[in-house]
Amino acid sequence: MDSKDILLGIVGLMISIYGGNKQDLITLVLGISLIFFAVYLKLNELEVDQDNLKKDINNQLELKRIWRELDDIKTKFEKR
Repeated sequence: MDSKDILLGIVGLMISIYGGNKQDLITLVLGISLIFFAVYLKLNELEVDQDNLKKDINNQLELKRIWRELDDIKTKFEKR
């Protein structure tokens, strides 16, 4: 977790508690919205990281396939 995620969650919690104590529905909803927004941002960040890892894995697999093909070509030329 990043410090910005923790800070955003703490601010949302403090606003929610303040809104609950003052019985102000708008402030309470704002605080809860900030908490959900922090969770959404973290999940979105994890999704982007997951996509990047998938791309890296596909690149590695493609490189292995190319190296195998190059080795096959090399062995064919050595046999001649």
